[in-house]
Amino acid sequence: MPCKIPKSAYSDLATIRKFVLYDVLLEVSPNYGYKRLCEALRKNLNYRKYEYFYYQIYNGNLEPHMPRFFAKSFSDLPMEVLGEIVSNLSAKERLGVRKVCRNLRDVIDQQKPNFKILKMCFDRNQSIILKIDDLDLKFPKDSYEEPLKRLENSLKSSRHVEKLELKLDHSQGSKSLVEMLRDVSSTRLKVGKTKISVENTDEALEILGFFEPGELKKIELEDTIAWRVGKERGNVERLVEMDQFEQAEDVHIREFGIFDAESELLNKFLHLKRMVIKLNVLRKEVALYLKNAILEDSGRRLWYVSSEKELNIHEFEVYLENNGDIPDSDDSLESDDEDPRQRLIRLRNMLEPVCLTEDIPNSEETLTLDIDSTEIIFDRINLNDSIDHSFND
Repeated sequence: MPCKIPKSAYSDLATIRKFVLYDVLLEVSPNYGYKRLCEALRKNLNYRKYEYFYYQIYNGNLEPHMPRFFAKSFSDLPMEVLGEIVSNLSAKERLGVRKVCRNLRDVIDQQKPNFKILKMCFDRNQSIILKIDDLDLKFPKDSYEEPLKRLENSLKSSRHVEKLELKLDHSQGSKSLVEMLRDVSSTRLKVGKTKISVENTDEALEILGFFEPGELKKIELEDTIAWRVGKERGNVERLVEMDQFEQAEDVHIREFGIFDAESELLNKFLHLKRMVIKLNVLRKEVALYLKNAILEDSGRRLWYVSSEKELNIHEFEVYLENNGDIPDSDDSLESDDEDPRQRLIRLRNMLEPVCLTEDIPNSEETLTLDIDSTEIIFDRINLNDSIDHSFND
């Protein structure tokens, strides 16, 4: 249908401003709006004039006047160009640039950045610590609204968070943090690694459920109260049933939950490339079971297995070196009729860590067992490969 707008309108700035205002309200890009207006008027307009009006109106000037000369500022660049530029800014730089003008603020707010680290810590009688990549902020204990809002905005705008670290206490700020996470996790958060330190283990598992399974590769949980007072910790039974746990590669719960090696729980951990766990009692038979399990798998494995009860290093060394092919012996650490000299030898053996190494058949990999009085480290590694430092993060 032919356009019925009189030709005099083609050069009428007031009319053109209205067309541009309509494009801004529809949130169409200046390039697309310009092409559409040219087609409607069947005339090639001056793009520089159209673009000038577009960004003037976008930034709140509804009655812009055409200057004699065009002198654009940085913020007048096309949105696509500004988006490419601000995508390379750090968190601290984005915070500063966001304050320059509305145009730059909107560009930054529309970004979907990848964060290396988001961290928020509440600690008893301490300040609130907030870290957003290279931006480190500290707030008074009772002023939790602002840091919570900043963290919320970062989570909502993020494409991916490499590491999210949270430390909660009994304060109202911690409770508000959990409520905020419930709100923003309508779509699960894309987080690669997380460390959650809590006084209530149920809160840790609830927060863990907010993350996208499969996207989350490393889980570290800590029960801060129980670790200080030495009581029974954690809720390992619920943890191992979660999709986030089943699809993770690295789980650290030594300070979160102690469990019985004789239960079926231990089998739930054998898929992990790296684990740090604590058992009520680590028996020689369980250690041999773990050794055989790591030999049956392939690829790098690093398992830290601690025990509440002290280990007799010499007995474990002999038992594991011979793959259990020796008479079983008493696990007790004391004997009333023990010779004093033998007792000294036994105590020396208990206190001196040992290292067992064996080549894995039909592979270039090696298994190393480091045994001390409280822990055994099972390390399956290819010595010809470059060192993967992420295993020791």
